[in-house]
Amino acid sequence: MNKDALHSLSPFQKAALAVSKSELDRLELLSRSLFDTVADIRGYAQQSIAPDIKKRPAGRLVIDPDRIIAVVRVLALLWSSYLIWIYVDPAGHSVFFVLAVTIGMAIEMTPMVPATALFFPIFSGCFYAGVLYLFIMPQLSGYLQLGSMIFLFTFAIFYVFWKPQQALSLMAVSSAFLILTFIKNEQTYNFSAYANIAVSMVLSVLIIIVCHYIPTSPRPEKIFLRLLNRYFRHSEFLISRNKTGLMEHWRRAWYSNDLLALPVKLAAWGAKIDYRNFPNNSPEQVQALVTALHELALRIKAMLDANEQPRASHLVNALGDDFQDWQVLIEKEFGLWAANPEAVIASGVDMPDRLAKRLTILEKRSKETFALHDKGTYKPKDYENFYRLLGSYRGLSESGIKYIQLAEKIDWAHWQEARF
Repeated sequence: MNKDALHSLSPFQKAALAVSKSELDRLELLSRSLFDTVADIRGYAQQSIAPDIKKRPAGRLVIDPDRIIAVVRVLALLWSSYLIWIYVDPAGHSVFFVLAVTIGMAIEMTPMVPATALFFPIFSGCFYAGVLYLFIMPQLSGYLQLGSMIFLFTFAIFYVFWKPQQALSLMAVSSAFLILTFIKNEQTYNFSAYANIAVSMVLSVLIIIVCHYIPTSPRPEKIFLRLLNRYFRHSEFLISRNKTGLMEHWRRAWYSNDLLALPVKLAAWGAKIDYRNFPNNSPEQVQALVTALHELALRIKAMLDANEQPRASHLVNALGDDFQDWQVLIEKEFGLWAANPEAVIASGVDMPDRLAKRLTILEKRSKETFALHDKGTYKPKDYENFYRLLGSYRGLSESGIKYIQLAEKIDWAHWQEARF
């Protein structure tokens, strides 16, 4: 760092430089660590490199709301199918209950696969297994013929359902084939047994589809909106600094952990939306929106980390009101986007312009405050962490403006409409 050149920079430029240098230092440390590790593995190093072990604070118990929803769905499916078995006693009897819960748990392990996608594989598997069981298998004799039939049908199943995203459909068709052919040493044929099990498999899929709407809609666009709402509710809480207490500390840890995971989930669900039903929103727009959300989450984390660092109290006090005004503005904006993004856009308020003006005011006040440096009021060490904080505020503002400009191009009202 050229100290003479630093004097000609504005406070925000110094802040950006301090943050960039901090990130470059961290990148340098990681790069050297990776190089040393690979050199040690491949025998280039002279001696084994001792790992840099640092004590980490004990993690707090955090909750994943999406996994809680999956648990609620499985429990709803379990009790629904169990009560149907007791009071209605459908075809297949206990097989209906076992199949419904087993397939339902497999569905929840792959939440982005719609439950309706199981109906055709189960129905076709039951049909073709019935053709084999009732018309072809009675004509077979000996292991060679039976083995050939099993090989050909298995080959056909894997040929049709070869894609990785079709793994659940492959499991459904394979299960129907294994269950409904009743292959055993002393082979017998019973149409009633086949019909009962086939009906129970179809009924189990139907009850799974119904329970898949508990407690929220499984449509990708609805899940995207729900995750987006959660993203901004968490952001609003993390930006606010006037909440203390044990519960608030736990929520802050939970929200911080969830905030970094939400953009990944939003990207996955955004790719599952059928954009033929939403011509006003393109996949490229949604991908750019998710990228902006990921950047915004990183900026929020950087700001939280900067707030935890020690810095000169008189510097914070001098700009405390300006930071508070900025914080109130961004916190209010996050709350509005969590409540209803469509209403925010319809209000006609130019939020990017308001954030830019607030940022300009903060930069002006920073220049006035840092002018005291010439009088020897502050030491160089007083600046570093404060610059990081100032840089995180600027980065968060710029990321927020970028997101708002992208969000204004999305037709949110169309996503919120009911679709049948």
